[in-house]
Amino acid sequence: MTKKQITFFSAVCLLLLLAPAFLSATEKTYTFGGLNGWNSVVNRNNVVSGRGTYGYECLTLDDISPSPDAASDLLLTFDDGCYDEAFNYTMVSGNADLTKDAKRGTGSALFWGNEGLSLRGGSNSLFGTEGETGSFTISFWLKPLMAANGEMIFSWFSSRNLDEYSLYQMITVMLTNNHLQWDFGNIFERYSGDGSRLTVSEENNDVLVTGKTILVPETWSFHELSYDDVTGMIEYRVNNRVEDILYVTSTGGERGLIYPAVLGVKADINICSSYIGYLDNFYISRNSRETPSVTDTYEVTGGTFETPIFSMEENGATIRRILVTDTQPDQTQIDYYIRSDSSRWNWTESYPAWQKFTPGQDMSGLSDRYFQIAARLYPDGAGSVSPSVTEIQIAYEPVEPPDPPYQVFAQPGDGYVDISWISAPGSKTVNGGYLVYYGERPGEYLGSEAVQGVSPVMTGNADSIRISGLTNGKIYYFAVASYNIGEEILSGPLSREVYARPTGR
Repeated sequence: MTKKQITFFSAVCLLLLLAPAFLSATEKTYTFGGLNGWNSVVNRNNVVSGRGTYGYECLTLDDISPSPDAASDLLLTFDDGCYDEAFNYTMVSGNADLTKDAKRGTGSALFWGNEGLSLRGGSNSLFGTEGETGSFTISFWLKPLMAANGEMIFSWFSSRNLDEYSLYQMITVMLTNNHLQWDFGNIFERYSGDGSRLTVSEENNDVLVTGKTILVPETWSFHELSYDDVTGMIEYRVNNRVEDILYVTSTGGERGLIYPAVLGVKADINICSSYIGYLDNFYISRNSRETPSVTDTYEVTGGTFETPIFSMEENGATIRRILVTDTQPDQTQIDYYIRSDSSRWNWTESYPAWQKFTPGQDMSGLSDRYFQIAARLYPDGAGSVSPSVTEIQIAYEPVEPPDPPYQVFAQPGDGYVDISWISAPGSKTVNGGYLVYYGERPGEYLGSEAVQGVSPVMTGNADSIRISGLTNGKIYYFAVASYNIGEEILSGPLSREVYARPTGR
């Protein structure tokens, strides 16, 4: 064998080895996420955008930070700035750095022990009005850098103007021996057994609520104190664990006359005036604590998202595989689903039915015109870590349009032409029928005089048709195409052209 023969033989072998690669050259991709982002995604439930792999936008679980509602008195999330998102308080002065070291959302406030925040309540706020407060809850996330004695997290100082005297009032939340202590001075109005208010000399009206959990520097902890004006119960929790419970009642227990919380002259509230560390999601609600607080970052039930209904090719597509770029930290999970149909109309939550799939699996049996993909994201058992999806890439092959007839015949008659055709064995499936095109010039099928209608004439699944109403002596040109029926008629390429000239007797 000569050198040229060896080279040629090697080239042929190489082509044979690479044949599968060439056969898959028709494979295309369709992508959600990645460089395209996720703006097109619809029906997000508890899912938000974040930063994913390679710095691209990803979809991840939404954290369960409180959001303003009718019961919200004050909400400082520090995500988009330092202001009350419940719009009941205005900032009088502030000295805090906004940081991305957040326990909730995207931001927190860092304080350095110099002044902190001072806010003034409006006419609808708890600390901007006088009188009974009703039930309330105060909660926040704390990450001290030092946890030194005397650091003040919250304070309010005022007085009540009574008939005979002025009664000094205060509320403070302070670090004491590595714990938080809540002090309510002359806040809860005490009454004697006959219902008359006690005089100042008879009152011992300091209510102290003390935590047991030691606050560790540079560690986040969640604090929540709630007062229920129906039972008189004050409950303090740290990280959702009960630290202290007491009753501001005439008996000091569940039974007895309830002492209401009453605020005097309106005064500014101060947050972190002498505290060094981080604060996140400072929240005051006009409700008592009705259900256990969730200290998890994410809902354990997870969240979902759906792509829009999409079509990759005019004639439909066969999906080969779906690849995803996602992160699933330990104990987290993502379930993926797909559904499809030949039409995009009449879709509901349950129709077409969703099918679960595993990214990367062979899906070559799935051919259709319209598709939709969904995913359910689950956090870990502690609700502290979320999975994320950065990209979904669909590898598919277009569904080729049906083949035209293999042979077409034209037989003229008196004012008509009989057109018939034969499909090639093994040609692509035709689920609709055939279209017969006609006209008076080669390659121009603009005919309109036939009894059967303007070009093209739809024949259904018949393999012949008589085109009548034609002019004798005039030459006509014909071609036939196959079509499939989906949401719309999808026709394939034309057959070879034939011609005929009707002739009268």
